[in-house]
Amino acid sequence: GNLWQFRQPGSDPTKAAAAFEWIVRQHPQNAVAPWALLALARRADLEVLAPTPEKAIPLYRRVLSEYPETDAAQEAVLHLAEALWQAHGKNGATEAVQELTRWRTERSNPKYAAQIELLLGRLYRYPLQDYRAAVTHLAAAFDLGLATLPQRTSTCWTLATLAEHDLHDRDLAVR
Repeated sequence: GNLWQFRQPGSDPTKAAAAFEWIVRQHPQNAVAPWALLALARRADLEVLAPTPEKAIPLYRRVLSEYPETDAAQEAVLHLAEALWQAHGKNGATEAVQELTRWRTERSNPKYAAQIELLLGRLYRYPLQDYRAAVTHLAAAFDLGLATLPQRTSTCWTLATLAEHDLHDRDLAVR
């Protein structure tokens, strides 16, 4: 999981960030190191570390390149895709789709497959407005097994709405 959750309540986040940086620098082979690097990238509210998605993106890429076989990398690719979209709009969403597709092909992990498909569906739906591709990926996410009832419910509703209103395919909508 997320290393950040182990901080002490009320602790100074900059001190925690310094500890994460120390782990990454001094103990890069430690099993905690990829999570520490991911935590640094995700602390966008810490102005000295990653005040913008543009500054978080290299840290996410670093997790992917230095720790590709870890669960932290699986989470990092999801955050990278979101950051690319946030930082660069439609062009970033296109790059995010390429990154997720490449990652899914090269480093498939069943634990994260549904989340990757769900994010691909969101990217195709919103900034890219390719509703057929959105439906394809959202259906794949649903079929792979989304973790929570709210995710399943929301995805089912989105699928039906896209199929009926945007694709005018009532049969697909009631699938």
